[in-house]
Amino acid sequence: MNVLFITQEVAKDSSILGFVHGWILEFSNKVDNLFVLSGRVGQHDLPKNVKVFSLGKEVGTNQLFRFMKFYIILIKLLFTRHIDAIFAHMLPEYVIASSFISKIRKVPIFLWYAHGSVSFRLKLACRLSTKIITSSKKGFRINTKKRLIVGHGINFKRLSNFSGKNGTKSKKIRIISVGRISPIKNKEILIKAVEILVKKHSLTNIEVLFIGSAPRGASKYESKLKKMVSDLKLNDYFRFIGDVSHEEIPSYFQSCDLKVNTSLTGSMDKTVLEAIACEKPVLTCNEAFFEFLKDYSHILIFNKRNPQDLAQKIKDIIQLDETEKKKICRQLRKKVEEEHNLKNLVTKVINIFEDYR
Repeated sequence: MNVLFITQEVAKDSSILGFVHGWILEFSNKVDNLFVLSGRVGQHDLPKNVKVFSLGKEVGTNQLFRFMKFYIILIKLLFTRHIDAIFAHMLPEYVIASSFISKIRKVPIFLWYAHGSVSFRLKLACRLSTKIITSSKKGFRINTKKRLIVGHGINFKRLSNFSGKNGTKSKKIRIISVGRISPIKNKEILIKAVEILVKKHSLTNIEVLFIGSAPRGASKYESKLKKMVSDLKLNDYFRFIGDVSHEEIPSYFQSCDLKVNTSLTGSMDKTVLEAIACEKPVLTCNEAFFEFLKDYSHILIFNKRNPQDLAQKIKDIIQLDETEKKKICRQLRKKVEEEHNLKNLVTKVINIFEDYR
């Protein structure tokens, strides 16, 4: 089988999309040839049956150039190689752009989409795609028979083979928040919760690490968070780490005591599943996790935009019996491994491709 994989970035050290490199490696084990068409290409280490094409974002190419290059590469591959499937990762616009030529060549096109937002572009891509592949019901909210749920792709091997200075356990209770610093992530709720813990509950042996940076257009939000920390006199309890390479992230998971997710994206945040895979307790208000965490919702789910409830849940987890805590973490890790394992995901996706050859 020959597959064309379209993605935003191929770079194993990318802080946001580094996981795609692992996906490509896993796909390469299941196909004859994998052609990867990426907007940006950085450091990568891939087998001989993988051919990577860049649209040049890493060297500053403009949108018109990338548009033209995309079609040149797409036409060349579809007309000179026997492509069995096109797989677009989180790129509905590329499904739209590829649809006409893929239909001429009778090549099925599949979109991976796992986010709570629904746009006109996504609706159009849904109409033009063969199937939509997603991680959960909340990950694709258009009611269509095209939707196929396969779980997330958590790379357990990467999470267990970690190294680095951040793997050293802190003397303080370490809470981490991982991901882009943008308004939809509601990170101010965690700051307010820590204020309650410190000033009302005298819980001062804690530190919070914000791992990630603000995307373009959200720098004011990050500055607002830093000012809030300063104004509340909480500088001793917060560290803004910034972007961390994909390869170094596991050490932060392994060294933390708790992962807090205040996001309201409405889709399953991969970093929550990664923390669980490292057998760490998590706290979230994201509705996409309500079903997954239903057996422990009274412990691990807090009310959205409610710092008082979050503060109480953090305190409860800190005070939870260690044996009980480990039992919960191990049971949830097993659930992630069964439902959201990268190897299983790729096998399911390849089987879908096979059905439409």
